Amino acid sequence: MTEATKTLTFAGTALAVLLLALFVSRPQHPGEVVLSDSNEKLFPKFDDPLVAKSLEIIDYDEETGQRSVFEVEQNANGVWSIPSHGGYPADAQKQLAEAAASIIDVKKGTLESNDPSSQATYGVVEPPDSKSKSERGLAGVGKEVTFKD
Repeated sequence: MTEATKTLTFAGTALAVLLLALFVSRPQHPGEVVLSDSNEKLFPKFDDPLVAKSLEIIDYDEETGQRSVFEVEQNANGVWSIPSHGGYPADAQKQLAEAAASIIDVKKGTLESNDPSSQATYGVVEPPDSKSKSERGLAGVGKEVTFKD
């Protein structure tokens, strides 16, 4: 065996070992994540709509890039008011209880996607916060509804 043949044999073997090492150590795709809690309650600990003492709804206008906030809450004296509109008095106990009751039995659906880029498709992009500049044309932004007790 000549020196050139030995060198080519060693180089070929080294290349084959390198390719095998790259194949064995490549990142593995985790596969599909299957959630086992489909069809269970979305809010399992929330069962009394009368404990809700405030509601905040944040909406976003895609054309203007502006967000609007509506709040209603019960203060320490038991008086309902709308803080987002200068503390305007409100008669909201019944309406808030009805709104809260509407989400008590909401059940989880199936997972549609793990891909964050598909959030706009499903309309679940979180509205931008009030501190950020208006983002005109942000698509797929949903309404954010928050109940507090």
